[in-house]
Amino acid sequence: MTKVKLFIISPLAILFCLVLYLILDKSYLFNGVIVGDVCISQKYFQSNYDLVNCENETMLVENVRAWIVEGEYIYGANKEDSYFIMEIYSERTDYFKSIIEIDQFLLDLGLQSYDLNSEENISHIKGVDGVERKY
Repeated sequence: MTKVKLFIISPLAILFCLVLYLILDKSYLFNGVIVGDVCISQKYFQSNYDLVNCENETMLVENVRAWIVEGEYIYGANKEDSYFIMEIYSERTDYFKSIIEIDQFLLDLGLQSYDLNSEENISHIKGVDGVERKY
C-alpha cells in the first residue's frame, strides 16, 4: 500500500504571495522612454504594453501593439482593432476604429499614411532631427 503525503500550504505562505502580487501589480516589469515624457511600460503578470507619462505614470494609451514617432505625434495600433494618434507634448489622444479613419486623419495633418496592419508587433520610428531615440 502506497502512502500519500498531503501537502498543506500554510496561511502565511498564501498571505506572502498575495502581498507580493499586490506590490508587483502596481509596478512595472519594463519601462523605457520613447520620446519626451512618453514612456512604454509593461506591468508584471501582463503581456501588453502601455504608453504612460514618465513623470507621474499616468496612463496615456493602453495595450499598444505598434507605434510610430513622427514630428510631434505618436501614432499606431492598440487593443485588438483600434488605432490612436497622440500629440507628444500635450498628450491629447484621438482613437479610431479603422485604418481608413486614421489614414485620412494622418493625411489631413500632413503626415505619411502607413499600413499598421503589416506590423509584426515591433516599433517603427521615424527620426526627428535632434531627438535621441532608444527604440
